[in-house]
Amino acid sequence: MGVKYSDDSTGDRTPQSGWLRTYGRRDARLSQYTGRDYRLPSEAEWEYACRARTTKPFHFGETITTDLANYNGNSTFGEGHKGEYREQTTPVGSFQVANAFGLFDMHGNVWEWCADHWHDSYEGAAWTP
Repeated sequence: MGVKYSDDSTGDRTPQSGWLRTYGRRDARLSQYTGRDYRLPSEAEWEYACRARTTKPFHFGETITTDLANYNGNSTFGEGHKGEYREQTTPVGSFQVANAFGLFDMHGNVWEWCADHWHDSYEGAAWTP
């Protein structure tokens, strides 16, 4: 399951977060169509997919920059520096940095829609890898 992209004649691959707003109705229609169950990932599952088995805060290292991900570049993390604030989503793969699972843009770009809330630790989390 992934994010729906706009599908126009230009080949635009911009994530469409509006699709996620309807996620509450997703399981009935999609399950009926495929005969399988679907759900949002837990926060722990998202982090596992995002970091791709690394132990660093990000799959590419200790800090994040706007050269590696789309987020509010006015904020910093760790030793990172302020950067560009694009104020819009970017096409998938724009930063050409896939993680070890082959997933692009897992850090930033759109809000992470998870089945549960963020945890200080994974103690008591819905699922722990």
